[in-house]
Parts: sequence; structure tokens; C-alpha cells
Amino acid sequence: MVLRLFVTLVWCALVTPAASQETAGRTITLSLGMIAERAERPDYMIARYQPLIERWQSLLGDSDVVLELVVARDREELTRLVRSGAVQLVLESLFTQLRLGCFGMRPWMVAWRKGKREVRTLFFVREDSDIQTLEDLRGRGIVFESPRSTSAYALPRGYLHSLGLPTLAMAEGAADGSAIRFGFAGDERTQAYWVALGRFDAGAFNDDDWQRLPDALAGRLRTIASTPSFLRWLLSIHDSVESPLREALAEALLALNHDDGEEALSGAEIERIEPLGERDLQSIDTARGILRFMDAPPPQSATAP
Repeated sequence: MVLRLFVTLVWCALVTPAASQETAGRTITLSLGMIAERAERPDYMIARYQPLIERWQSLLGDSDVVLELVVARDREELTRLVRSGAVQLVLESLFTQLRLGCFGMRPWMVAWRKGKREVRTLFFVREDSDIQTLEDLRGRGIVFESPRSTSAYALPRGYLHSLGLPTLAMAEGAADGSAIRFGFAGDERTQAYWVALGRFDAGAFNDDDWQRLPDALAGRLRTIASTPSFLRWLLSIHDSVESPLREALAEALLALNHDDGEEALSGAEIERIEPLGERDLQSIDTARGILRFMDAPPPQSATAP
């Protein structure tokens, strides 16, 4: 039997379960959903992840399963696709995965993204700042990357709330003076510059981003705290995918870690894929507790004070 690969780009389109399952005979179509990393280039994700899908498909052997890649504009669109039944697999960050849990999507595998299995968020201030602890941020301003980011928005904001430090978007009106006001910079380098220039009192992003800062910029900043480490990238699977199909998918997926499958992974900036362990599940539960207040979408403004 000839295996088929379909790569689908979902861009402001309404996709229904019937559309995603419209295949001939006994063929089962499973769609892997992701969020576009570059809004101005919707084909970017296809170019990067198509080889991974193709290789995973080939490792399934003589199968009646067809794998699709579905690229959503944002987290809200991906959520609609999961709820409609159009997406059964999701490869995304921890924050996105946990928000999809109430729609039947369960963490399944860990992906080493950009060489890292886990990540932690660092909070930083200007080198000459009088801020020494997170408690000192009360009534001050912190800059995050974007509402989509796990390590540069969701985790640090959730961590502050878990410590009893409320946050409030600058776009919202007057509030308790003890709240930490936040805005968005759009990217990590801009976050660092805005803190160095005094536009914000503090910033937060992951330890990899900190290490990539130019020496001259890093020398103008210092870290004051960090979150615990959390899984960087997860592959989730929907409850509707049952055994033995789930086992067959897992066997083929883990085979990507060897031989020519490694090339397909590296093209997607993934070093390897592993099953979740007990420690991983505990880490996910910890993150779920920290992120539990993040159910509502945040304001979309990205302004400096």
C-alpha cells in the first residue's frame, strides 16, 4: 500500500471533524497541530516540519494511518481545532498543552527542543537597580516577550502569582498600587534592552535567552530569581486515539531518534523525543498549579511605559 502525506495549512479557516476525517476506505487521518511561529510566513512551519511528518509516516510501515500537519494562526485557533476534533496530536509548549487538557489532549512525549529538555525562567533587573528580590517588584513594571510565550510570559507571571505577587497589564486601568504592572516587548532582545534603558524595572525570559545576550548588554543586567525547571516542548495525544494505534504511533515516533530520522528531527530543531517519566508527570502537575490562573487570554497590547 502506498502511504500518503497531507500537509494542511489552516489560516482563519473553519475545520470540522468531518473535513479532517474525509479519507477513502479504512484510512484513519490523524492531524498534528502546531501554532505558526512567524505570522508573516505561514509556510515556514511546513518547510520545517514536513520532513519530520514524512519520516514518521514512513516508519509506520504498511499502515492505514495518514498523518497531516495543521498550522494554526494562534493558540485560540488551535484550541478550536482540538475542540472540533480536527486535531488529534499537538506539538507545542507546556502552557499551550496544559490549556488543551480540558479538551481531551494529554501530554504524551517530551521533545528536546533546541538542545534542551527543560527550561527555567530568569528574572532580571538593571545592574544598578535597587531591586533585590521578587517582593521588591511590588508597584513596579515587568516586561514579558508575548502572550504566546511559556517561559517569557506564562510561567513567570504564574510564578509571581504563586508567591502572592499580583500582576496587572498596563493596558488595564488604575489598580492597587502594590500590583506588578506588565507589558510586552515582542522578542527577548528587546526585553533586555528595555530593562537596560529603564523603560521597565524588570524582565523575565529563559536561561537560554540569557546566555545568548551580547556581553555588553548582559553586563548591564543581573538576575534576581528563577522559576523551577519545566519541560520545554511536549507532544500530546487526544483521548480518542486508542490502542493499538497509540502503541504503533509511539514505536514509529521513537524510531526517529535513530539513523536518518535524526535529520528529520534536527530540521525541526528537535534533538530527540522521549516518553514521559514519573518525574516529568510531577513537573507537569507543578506547572499546572502555577498556571491555573492563566485561563483567560491576556490583553494584547505591547507598549512600554
